[in-house]
Amino acid sequence: MSKNFSRLLVATLAACATTVADIAKNTNLAQVQFRDYYSTPYSLTGGDTKNESEDAFGGRFSVMGFWEQSLNGSRGSQELAKGYGVSMSRTFEVKPFDVTAATAVTTQVEKVVDVRRLIRVPAGTILAEYTTAEMTLEAKHRRFGVNLEYTQCLSQFYEGLRFRVSTAAIGVCNELVNTYAKEIKGTDGAALGSTVKEFFHGTHSAVGTATDAWFQAGLKYGKFTDKSKTEYALNDVQACLSLDIVNTDNATVAVGLSGAIPVGREMKGTEMMEPQVGNRHFKLGAELDLRACLVDGADYKASFCSRAIWHYSFKREGVRLPSHTLEHYGQYYQAYDKDSAVASALEPLVNLVSHKVDVKPGNSFDCSSVLSFEKGFFTADAGYNFHYEQEQKNDVLGFKENSLATVASDFDNTATTARDGKTKAAFVKITDLNYNAASKATHHIFASVGLVAKDWAYPASVNVIGGYQFAQNRSRTPEVLSVGLKGSLCF
Repeated sequence: MSKNFSRLLVATLAACATTVADIAKNTNLAQVQFRDYYSTPYSLTGGDTKNESEDAFGGRFSVMGFWEQSLNGSRGSQELAKGYGVSMSRTFEVKPFDVTAATAVTTQVEKVVDVRRLIRVPAGTILAEYTTAEMTLEAKHRRFGVNLEYTQCLSQFYEGLRFRVSTAAIGVCNELVNTYAKEIKGTDGAALGSTVKEFFHGTHSAVGTATDAWFQAGLKYGKFTDKSKTEYALNDVQACLSLDIVNTDNATVAVGLSGAIPVGREMKGTEMMEPQVGNRHFKLGAELDLRACLVDGADYKASFCSRAIWHYSFKREGVRLPSHTLEHYGQYYQAYDKDSAVASALEPLVNLVSHKVDVKPGNSFDCSSVLSFEKGFFTADAGYNFHYEQEQKNDVLGFKENSLATVASDFDNTATTARDGKTKAAFVKITDLNYNAASKATHHIFASVGLVAKDWAYPASVNVIGGYQFAQNRSRTPEVLSVGLKGSLCF
């Protein structure tokens, strides 16, 4: 693990020095990520209350309701949508590359997706009658729920030993709005029977007869439904067993073994920007906890606390949507398996390649530091959190080389066309698809005010928390405003 930790430190420094060239390079659909939920920023607020009576059980229970929402506008939903767009733009065109000929145009056009590779038409038809469809994306994200945390002092077994466990009941609501300024519909409406909107909604399919050139199946994965989607689940259970290695009147330093048990929701891949709760990976790592009293006056106290958590997430099979590394939205191009029957329905490529992969999240690092002030019953906190997750380099399972092929815009899907992938199509290579996920680096500033009663038989506190999360790259990870209400009881 020390080797992984060293790699993490190097990767963290690299993430903080992200260059413009690096940002421009990661512009495909696989790059947009939402950071894992960690309760650390909230856990350290509200005062360090504990029951100091001789017959105390040594437990502390905290419950907090929270709401996190991404910003709207140019710093939020519009900027995040660029990660789902074309050439780092949330507005792009879907139209024929060349309306004067039926042959495919292989040169990629900036901010343009070739509609003839998405929607099939009768053989020989030239799409000169088609108008341009302009698509504009906006990505919105909300996360809300109730966080539960329990800490138990185990000094009766070993001096300075402590155990903490936490989880949260979470709802995640994502909405990828796709606005169509113009919709494409050919003059042969009966044969085509579709708009670009219907294609991305997954409601377009043209079965006709088996020898029709426009015989194609509907989109099943990576759909743009233009509707908000909410999923509810328990977040992964995080736990830590720690030991004080320094314990004086004014300072405490503790180290611990930390980990997480996955209980969250597995992704299905049917929709773009699908909500996800939990990491779905076993985590194991280390934790460092520091607490120090800075000023201890007659009726007031100022203190500092910091918690750093390193986790290594073990690999696990999961479904991931690929992006095409060579073509704008190339994962949506019509394709087939060369071993399939001649004149069977074509499929959007994403239908054929959105299968299981070995997801390897690797290292993550989360660190929070808080300054606290207490005077009588009043308490206030101000803090900063840094969170980093390294790039996921996922291994694809079961991909068949020289088997899948995308079709050219003039591909004639009739019984006389051989599906050998040599004349009218190009084989899809594994290097053409990207299943990886970009690294994430976020910064979170937060503050809280509240009341604490340390002299009660069962010391308690309640505090209101607010925060703002900003990202290293807003087209990968959203900027978020957060609020919360937390209560704690010691017994």
